[in-house]
Amino acid sequence: MTHCPNCQTPISTKMFKENSLVRPATLEFIHLFTSYKEENFCQKCVRDYLDQAVDEYQALEKEVESVYQTYINALPIVNVEQPINWDYQTIQIVSVIKKCKSTKDLAIDLVKEKCFHELRKNAILLGGNAILGAQISYDIIPQMYHILVSITGTVVHLKNSKQLTPHFYQAKEKFKAFDTTKKLLDKFVIRETGVDEKVFYRDRVE
Repeated sequence: MTHCPNCQTPISTKMFKENSLVRPATLEFIHLFTSYKEENFCQKCVRDYLDQAVDEYQALEKEVESVYQTYINALPIVNVEQPINWDYQTIQIVSVIKKCKSTKDLAIDLVKEKCFHELRKNAILLGGNAILGAQISYDIIPQMYHILVSITGTVVHLKNSKQLTPHFYQAKEKFKAFDTTKKLLDKFVIRETGVDEKVFYRDRVE
């Protein structure tokens, strides 16, 4: 190919006139995240198209992350070990410990929320959809005026989640609807390389 299909600029390897077509990852990235479907782009014309694709990619990334966080935070945690009418299969016991560098209630509450979030995330990674028998403990480190916050619970797979925990079920279904989008996002990685082309396939180096 002697000219760029998009802007018709000559493709050249001559010094001071060097111009090449973009890499396959960049081309596919632009095709997927913009409405531009040109056969190819060159280094002279790709910047605007790539910037637009990156903006769309990052907007989708934020949307998927927001839905994912809603999904995690909706996972039910109860301190009862055997709730009535819960039909479940036990997976395993999980525990999270975090250090709080203050003895103030607000700081402790923030650390506790981080523990709950990590506990929920671990449960989802294990294939669970609820945590039973949650117990919170606080241990003081006298010399440092720090507090260790630990939360332990049993991850279970609730078979009747749709009936008993509808909020979590709906959040999970919404996240599942983004599965195809998430796979597209995961296919690429964006690096600030200092050149126009900063998109790479995640599973290989070009």
